[in-house]
Amino acid sequence: MPVPVTPPGPPVSYYDGDISRAGTDRLNAIIEASSFEVHVARTFPVERVKDAHRTLNDHYVGKLALKVG
Repeated sequence: MPVPVTPPGPPVSYYDGDISRAGTDRLNAIIEASSFEVHVARTFPVERVKDAHRTLNDHYVGKLALKVG
């Protein structure tokens, strides 16, 4: 994945995630230990995907989810 190019100014940080098998194994162990909890702040029907995307501008706590089906 390419590193973002930024103009001079404040430093930019980013996180690409851990896509290794070891990362997946650690996540599965946490889930199986029942200590894993996802906080969903709002759920949107898939028909309102534009509204969900706009909400990302103001949202900072919990996850947003699209309900499919």
